[in-house]
Amino acid sequence: MKRFFALALAMALLLCGCGKENKKEEGGSKAAVKLGDTTVTVGETLTAEMKTALGEPVSVEEAPSCHFEGMDTVYRYDGFSIQTYRKEDADAIAVITVESADYPTDKGIKVGDNLDAVMDAYGEADEPTNYYWVYNLTDKVTLTFELDGDKVATILYEEKV
Repeated sequence: MKRFFALALAMALLLCGCGKENKKEEGGSKAAVKLGDTTVTVGETLTAEMKTALGEPVSVEEAPSCHFEGMDTVYRYDGFSIQTYRKEDADAIAVITVESADYPTDKGIKVGDNLDAVMDAYGEADEPTNYYWVYNLTDKVTLTFELDGDKVATILYEEKV
């Protein structure tokens, strides 16, 4: 159920364009996620080499895009998913959703960590709520910690639309 909720949230945020635009740049934070031996970055192309390195997805789902022409595609793997859209005949990465402690952020925060650890690593959120802490990593990418109480349940890296 958590995975469904996280995927639904990622799809809703991407497809609905929710979130305010903020031009803040945060020096050490990156929109790249190390997934095993492969680094994937929001806004860049999901290449054939990356797909091979990531292995066979558990599932692949497509839906019409609300922001771009064509289809959005979600590649679901064990512990994470990657949502793409078509951009210049390539699959551009729009959302990376992490649901496993196996894939920490560049500052070491992982699923299961408490909110105090998130605050120690990233400071006060740009958009804090009881359920989500959103940080503007760059003017084009947000990092969202979905919370279950005071624990990180899901980590989302999202391209601002």
